[in-house]
Amino acid sequence: MPTRTIARLASGPERTAPVRLECEVKNGRYLLFVRERSGERRPILLPAATAEQEVGGYSRKQVLAVALIAGFTKEAVERAIRRAAALP
Repeated sequence: MPTRTIARLASGPERTAPVRLECEVKNGRYLLFVRERSGERRPILLPAATAEQEVGGYSRKQVLAVALIAGFTKEAVERAIRRAAALP
């Protein structure tokens, strides 16, 4: 049932989203992660990611494509990038 699926993914006072997109900026490159409700954090990589990309991250343009392929919205990516940029 699609309605149940949407309700499960919706956030609100009684529910939290199953995953949250997180971003880190490292030497001008972006690393993307999914933070699960359990607290576990997993990297988001393209299927054909090089070893350099796994460690060094992506350009801002590439990170948007990576997140979109992973199923996140452009707005979620931009929020994650802003949060990462605000960190010291």
